[in-house]
Order: sequence, then structure tokens, then C-alpha cells
Amino acid sequence: MSRPRTILLGPIIPILAFWYCSPVLAGDYPPLPKVERTRLTDEELFAKLDPSNPAMKKVLAVLEADGMTSAKAALADHFRRRTSPRWWIDPHDRPKHDSRPNGVKTSGADQVLKHIYRGFNFGPEIDWLDNPTYAPDREFDKEWSMGFLRMPWWDDLGAAYWATGEEKYAEEFVRQFRDFVGKHPIPVERTRGSSHPLKYAVPEWRTLEIGIRLSGSWTNAFFHFLSSPSMDDGDVCEMLKSFWEMGHHLEHYSSVREMSINWLVFETRGLHTVAVLFPEFADAAGWLTLSEERLTSELTKQVYPDGVQWELAPGYGAGVLKAFRRAHQLGALNGRPMPDRYVATLEKMYDYFAYSSVDGQMAAFGDSGHNSVRSLLSDGFEDFPKRTDFQCIATNGREGAVPLDTRRAFSYAGHYVMRSGWASDQRFMIVDAGPFGTAHQHEDALNFELSAYGERLITDPGTYRYNYDSPWRMFMVSSLAHNTLAVDHLGQRRRQNRDTWVAKEPCSNVWLPGDRLTYLRGDYTD
Repeated sequence: MSRPRTILLGPIIPILAFWYCSPVLAGDYPPLPKVERTRLTDEELFAKLDPSNPAMKKVLAVLEADGMTSAKAALADHFRRRTSPRWWIDPHDRPKHDSRPNGVKTSGADQVLKHIYRGFNFGPEIDWLDNPTYAPDREFDKEWSMGFLRMPWWDDLGAAYWATGEEKYAEEFVRQFRDFVGKHPIPVERTRGSSHPLKYAVPEWRTLEIGIRLSGSWTNAFFHFLSSPSMDDGDVCEMLKSFWEMGHHLEHYSSVREMSINWLVFETRGLHTVAVLFPEFADAAGWLTLSEERLTSELTKQVYPDGVQWELAPGYGAGVLKAFRRAHQLGALNGRPMPDRYVATLEKMYDYFAYSSVDGQMAAFGDSGHNSVRSLLSDGFEDFPKRTDFQCIATNGREGAVPLDTRRAFSYAGHYVMRSGWASDQRFMIVDAGPFGTAHQHEDALNFELSAYGERLITDPGTYRYNYDSPWRMFMVSSLAHNTLAVDHLGQRRRQNRDTWVAKEPCSNVWLPGDRLTYLRGDYTD
């Protein structure tokens, strides 16, 4: 006779995690492993220039005739004067100010001047690997460091400089840039895992952060401060060294050998950015071909025919969509748009976020939260102006056409949506009955969210900081944290079976949509 089984329904109340941001003194890290690092010399930088480029041919002639100092001045002058390729920030458009304009707010940049980031005061000298959560009274969060090492506050400095014309913001950027590259040369090989709390031998040079810097803060800073007297010829050349080093690193050490996930997309977008913006490098043409081919192939590989990115965590899918979109936009801005099939896939990705959202928020499946999709769908309407349904959701119904579809099956992802309508009192349900996903997965097969009359009644608790030593992290990815069944207190175990990670064809769930009744049957059998 079989023993009785206990069946538990996972919690339907979200777990709340509180983040703290007060200035503290972090603990001392154990030492990082030693790795071989490198930095281009001046001579090596000029050897990386393309002698077939007419402008670079002139610069190299100056080098031969007048020496390195004159050549560096000529190279910096070329970048200050050139008008193409184009980036979102054009140094020639920097406003000129005789005095600080009234009403300009620079509080974020002023915190940067004090070396305060997210409430943590680094003091007079920034320790680039410090982390305030590495302390006895706190739960360690390595992602704090990864966010910090993307240098997002350089955008604050750049915006403040353009808004006020005050050189203190440019001077601070130059000090920080010199300090970072002086203390932390790039490794000659890809950074590997380690037993260090930050999990990497060279955490400041993870390929993910390199890609994000190239497509964001570092490139923005180059163009924000290029016309500043605080950024001298030597600084321009030092930044060019960094751009070449990062491009070279991504060419050789991207995540292409691992399973394709968001890392490879962000890395490749970074490589694409440096390739488009710096054709003066002899390697740029090869980087451009490689990055365009890889972006196109990864879009095809990572995005199912139903428009869902195969990690199946909507927050990461949104980030990947933005990266694919911006790469296309940068190419188009410079006369190299992506193919039509690439653009058509972007529309499918927007479609998923439009029809899987409720009250303008995405589902919190996997390592995601209930993030707004309105800005995302505003981008979608900008790109696809016939999609007035995107416009309607983006504007919360103030503009555009109310979507007609109230039932939608994303059959590769296994996400099924049912709603009574699109008004604020709608009843809404989304069910996850698909594969495990390729990253940021939770053991949540047959999990669902339910909303009605403007309230979220049954919810997915979302994610938790990526600390796998924490029992809370392990709980949050388990079946018991989700709206699923547990048998004998045991949860699901798809992580060990990679055959469950990816859908090679539409899911075999039974889906019978109707005007009065919709029937869905999904299975979990492992």
C-alpha cells in the first residue's frame, strides 16, 4: 500500500526584500588571484590605426615626421573635428554657457563629485572593487559591484557638464577615468571564476560589463567630454586605447562558447558600437562584420517564433530587446541598418510584452519583477507606427487603438494569457506552462498570476539578489515560492535536465480559446 502524499500549494503572497543604502565601512576582501594584464603603449595605439583611412594616413605621417607628441595632438584633433560616424551625443552640439543656468538640477552629479554611489561614500580615493554589502551585518550582494563597475554615474557627470558648462564635472570624469585604467589594466585573457566573493578573478573586466560600458557610459563620456579643455590630447588617446582593448577583448573572449543568453547580446552590442564608431582602427571592419552577423544569428537563435526570448524571464527579455533595437538604430544612423527579418523579429518581441502585460506591467516570471512595459512599448510604437495597440498600452489608453485580442498563446514559451478585456476592471491570468528557460530560471512550471479589478490577487514573488549562499535566494527560485503544487514537500527539478530548458517546437499543451470559456491544460511530470 503506497504511503499518503501531502500536496502543498505554494505561497501566493509576495516575499518582500528590503534594500538598504546607508554609508558604511565595508569589510576586507580576501585577495584576488593574480592575472596577467596589459595596456597599449602609445606606439601600439598608432599601430592599430588603419593606414588606408585617409585621415589616419595623415596622422601617421605626422608621427613619422614630427614624433609622438605631435601625432597624439593630430589624432585627438581628428576626433574633435570629425562629424561622422554619428552617436546619440554629438560633441559639436554642446551648449555654451557664460554662467550656470537657473533651475538646473545636478544633485546626482554632485554626489559623484563627493564619491558617493547609492548611499556609499568611498571617500577621497575610490576603491573600484569595494562593496559595502561585504560586511558582518549585511547579506553580500556581488551585483552591487557589477552595477557600480558599469560606471552609470558618468552619464550624470556628462549631463551636468552639458547643462552647466562647469569644468568640475569634466575634471572629475578625467580623474576617475585615469584612476581606473591606471589601477586596473585589462586582462590578456577572459576573466575566469574564482573563490573570491565577487566570483571572478578580474571582476572589473567581466565581458558583460565591457559590452555595457561600450554601448553606454564609456562611449557617452567620450562624446560628452571630447570638447572639454579638461580632456587633453593624452586623455583622448588613452580613451582610444581603452576602446581598442575592449573591442579586441570582446572579439576573442565573448560568451560565444557558452549557451547563448543575454550576456552574448550585450557583449556583441558593445563590439558593434566600437566597430561602427571607430572605423579609424584597422580591426574595425572585421569587428563590424562579426558583430552584425552575431547579432542577427543570436536574434534568430534566442528569440522563439512567438517573440519570447528563450531565458523566459521577461525582465531579461526586455533588456535584450532594447539591446537588439539600439544596435539596429546605431547601424541605421550610420547607413548600415539590420536586415528586414531582424526588424520583423523585434516587432514580435514587442508584441509579447504588449499582450502578456496587465496594467502596464510585465509578469514576474523567473528573475524578473513587475516592471513597467509602457516605455518599452512607446519605443515599439515609434519603430512600428501602425501598431496603435502598442501606443494604447504605452499611454495607458489615452491614445491609440484598444487591442482586440483577449486570448493569446505564446506556444514556444508556453506562456498563455487570458483576459476579460483591456479596461481597468479587467480580469487577467497568465500561466507559465513552458520549458525551463536558458538562464535566470525558477522551478515554477504551471505557475500563474491572477489579477482582477485593478488588484493583483495571485502573484509571482519575483526575484531575489543573486547570492547563492543565501537561503532566501534558494527559496525564491524553488517551487515552494511559487503558485505550484508540491508533493511530499518536494519541488520540481528541471534544472538538472537540460532537455527541459529549450523548446524545439510549440509546446504540446491543450489550448482551446473561446469567447465565453478558455481551456488550458499543461503538464509537469519530472
